[in-house]
Amino acid sequence: MLKYNNEMTFCNVQIKIIGILILIAIFPISDACAVSQTHSRAEIKRFSDARAQLARAESAEEIWDGIHAMETFRTEFPHTFLKGDATAQLFHSYRMVVDDAGFLLNLAQEAIALIPNRNGLYEQVVQTFVEKRLFPDQTLAYARKSLELAEKMHAQTGTYSRQIIRRRVLLSRSFQLADQREEALKVIRRSLQQAEALPVTAFPDKATRQKTVHGIRLDLLRLYIEQKRWDPAYELACDLLKNSVIRESVYELWSGAYVGKFGTADGIIYAYADLKDEIEESRRTRLIEERVMRPAPAFALKTLEDQQVSLDALKGKVVLLNFWASWCGPCLEELPQLEALTRTYKQESVAIIAVNLDTQEEGKRKDLISDTKERLAPSLTFLMGNDELRREFGFNNIPYTCIVDREGYIRYEKTGLSSDFKASIKDQLTWVIGLPEAE
Repeated sequence: MLKYNNEMTFCNVQIKIIGILILIAIFPISDACAVSQTHSRAEIKRFSDARAQLARAESAEEIWDGIHAMETFRTEFPHTFLKGDATAQLFHSYRMVVDDAGFLLNLAQEAIALIPNRNGLYEQVVQTFVEKRLFPDQTLAYARKSLELAEKMHAQTGTYSRQIIRRRVLLSRSFQLADQREEALKVIRRSLQQAEALPVTAFPDKATRQKTVHGIRLDLLRLYIEQKRWDPAYELACDLLKNSVIRESVYELWSGAYVGKFGTADGIIYAYADLKDEIEESRRTRLIEERVMRPAPAFALKTLEDQQVSLDALKGKVVLLNFWASWCGPCLEELPQLEALTRTYKQESVAIIAVNLDTQEEGKRKDLISDTKERLAPSLTFLMGNDELRREFGFNNIPYTCIVDREGYIRYEKTGLSSDFKASIKDQLTWVIGLPEAE
């Protein structure tokens, strides 16, 4: 009887253990079922609409309206598979209208928890916290993670060189925020070396490469100034004023570096005058070097209204041709400057023409060009170019600008970006206009 009772007790214990194990197995499944992700056309559409609204937003009111739409989406679809994307989008938008540090940190942490391996998310968070000078230790940790993800993607695809360079700059700024000054300098110098070593083919175009390298040098100048390293700061500021394609941002930093180095602003106007003379002399030398003389390829291209424009029909005029594409940021920077030149040469026999090199289907391409024309250069003549014409003119990178004289010869050409684009084009146009016509 005792043996029987012992066996029954043992069986009961086993049954209880099995029951507990079953419950342990069931509860996580039940919990998972309770919060399983949803996936429907309705939520995809709502998310897309809210995201598009935020993408179009320009004013603070429009940003808030977009945020409201995205928050409403999160409320109505609490278990959506798009929750991480929605939270990341909200962080991107809130950072533009909210300065509450704790709120932004919580939102960033929520987004990272939902999509921990999203490559661009860490970069966005670091950029925000560096600019707002928040959470040095946390920002540094995120910056390291951001760089780690970029390096991992580069190892897999071989195409993340530029992202690595950009994230090293952010890592440098994060070290500076955390008051690790030597590390900050070490990292940004390495970033600059990497950028300078990359071939043009690693960038969309030569102009983007120029802007990237000069942008890092500008970040290095800011770092020197913040660390009160006045000698290298002043030397770099002078060099950037002479050679940078983004010189406009340098002037204020140059004056700060001057006062830091010499302890006073006394004499600054004389230093500036000397520097300005050097810049102008360098520009004049460059303008002469960029002058050429070779026959311009004949062309006949259509306008947006399908009217044909040919080089033969323009003979007798000085023709400025600017080749651009919608994906080329530096190209879009040049178009408003060309628009201003159309007013300067309104009374002259000059044709200023923007030749588009996009490859979309014709209807979409025309819409894109029309939008660009309306926004940036309404007075310019826009033509539909092609890759064959690019080969005939002999350039591989854009923006490319050339000036054709009255006889059909290219007398000036320029590829890439320059900080004095408008002034240089104006000087070259004046020179070509003044050339004697062939008898």
